[in-house]
Amino acid sequence: MSLVNRADTHRQLGSLDRALELAEALLLARSVGDRQIEAGVLLDRGTVHELAGRGEPARASYTEAAELARRIGFRWGESEAARKLAGLDG
Repeated sequence: MSLVNRADTHRQLGSLDRALELAEALLLARSVGDRQIEAGVLLDRGTVHELAGRGEPARASYTEAAELARRIGFRWGESEAARKLAGLDG
């Protein structure tokens, strides 16, 4: 979680490239099997890509987050990913 929080701080400060360092958090969440944190990190990664104007990587992250959240029953993550995807289309 500290890696996620650090990446979120960089995102809020506008340091989007530094925020993408959360890939380390994604690998860690996957290695310990914490699927809910993994879904959250995928959402965060999508947000960073979206803010940087990279629509396709954002869409890929949101889609992966939605699919994972659906599989594990993480309703908030699923609905947030769907909301983010709809925002890309609008």
